[in-house]
Amino acid sequence: IKKTKVDRFGVDYVDVILNETKQTNLERYGCEYPLQNKDIRNKANIGQGDSFGFQREDVRRTAQQTLITKYGKRSGNAISHNEKSIEKIKNVEYFKLEYIDNKKSFNTLSKELGISRGVVINHFNCCGLERQHNYISNPQQILIKMFEEMQQEYKLNDRTILYPKELDFYIPEYNIAIEMNGLWWHSDNYGWPKNGHLHKTLECNKKGIHLLHFWEFEINNKLPIVKSIINNYLGNNATIFARKCVVKEIDTKTCNAFIDANHIQGNIGSSIKLGLYHNNVLVALMTFGKPRYNKQFDYELIRYCTLIDHNVVGGASKLFSYFIKKYNPNNVISYSDKRLFSGKMYTNIGFSFSHTSAPNYHYFKEGQYDLLSRVQFQKHKLKDILPIYKDELSECENMKLNKYNRVWDCGTDVWIWVR
Repeated sequence: IKKTKVDRFGVDYVDVILNETKQTNLERYGCEYPLQNKDIRNKANIGQGDSFGFQREDVRRTAQQTLITKYGKRSGNAISHNEKSIEKIKNVEYFKLEYIDNKKSFNTLSKELGISRGVVINHFNCCGLERQHNYISNPQQILIKMFEEMQQEYKLNDRTILYPKELDFYIPEYNIAIEMNGLWWHSDNYGWPKNGHLHKTLECNKKGIHLLHFWEFEINNKLPIVKSIINNYLGNNATIFARKCVVKEIDTKTCNAFIDANHIQGNIGSSIKLGLYHNNVLVALMTFGKPRYNKQFDYELIRYCTLIDHNVVGGASKLFSYFIKKYNPNNVISYSDKRLFSGKMYTNIGFSFSHTSAPNYHYFKEGQYDLLSRVQFQKHKLKDILPIYKDELSECENMKLNKYNRVWDCGTDVWIWVR
C-alpha cells in the first residue's frame, strides 16, 4: 500500500494525499468537500443542516427492508450471520485443509459456507497463513498433467521473479517460464495493454529467463505442437543429425500437410519448398517466397519447422545452404515470433538481427476461440464483411460493434541475410 502511494503521489502517508484531494475539490467546487457546494446539495435535494446518506431515517429504513427481503434479517451483516459457518472459519485447520490443501478460492469457500467473501478473508487473515493464488485454468491443468507425466519439477503461479506479477509456470532448472494467455482475459475489452505481453517477456529476459506465451486455443487445439516446443527447450525431444539426411524439393500438398501438423502458426503460401529426409521420412522443412512486407529483399524465409518431438541438429543450416547454392539470392529477410522463439536458429545459419517490430494485433469473435488476422479486417473490406458497418467509425470500433475483441502479441524479431 505504501509503495502504491509513493508511486502515485510521491509520499507514503495520508495527510498529503488528503490535502491534494481537498485542493482538487477547491478548484472544482470552491469547497473542501463536494456536499459543501450549494449547487450539489440542491441536486441531491439536501437542505442546509439536513442529514444525508445513512444519517437519514428513510435511507436506513429502505436499506433494512432490502436486507429483510434478500436475507430475512435487518442486520447490515445479515449475509455473514451463519453461526455454523463462522465456527468453521474460526479454526485454522479449516483453511489449511480447504484453502491450502484443496486449493479452493475465497469465492468458492464463500459460496459453500453461505457467508460473504469479506468475512471469509477477515477470518483467514487472523490465522497467520500465507495467501495463495488458487485458481487453476483448464489450459494450466493440461500442462500440469504433462509435467507430472514427464516428472518435471516446476513452480506454479510464481510471484518471486516479477513480483507482484505472476508467472503461470516457472522451471528454474532451465530458466524457462510459460504463460497461458486466455483470449478474453488478455483482450482490449478486459483492459490488457498493447505492450503487456512484450513488456513481461523483456522483464523475464533481464532475469535470464526465456518466457513462452501460448494462447488457450493453442493448448486446446494444438497440444502436440505445444508440447514439442516446450520439450525442445527442455532437451527432451529425439535427436536427428542433418548430416544423415538428404534435401529434396517437395510438392505443395506434402508441404502444407507437414506444416499444418508441425508448425504452430500453420501453413502460408510459398514458391520454394525444401524438405529434409531421414531414411525416406520428412523430418524438417523450409519454405521461401517473395517478401510479403519488404520488397527490397530478394526472398523471404517464410517457414521452418521440424517433425514434432524431434530436434534436427544442423537441419536449418543444411536446408538454407541448399537454397543459397541453387537460387543464388543477394539477400533474404525473415521474422521470428517473439512470444515463442529466441531466434537462435537465425544466428546459427548466418542471419543478422535487424530490429524488433512493434506488437501486432489479432481479432477473435466472442464465443469463438480462434485468432483471426487483422489483414482480413482492414477498414476498406469491412462494409462487405460485417453485418453492422458505420463509415464514421474506425476499423477497431466497427469490429467491437460486431462483437469482435482484439488481442496483442509480443511483436516479431526481424532477421536479414546478405551475401
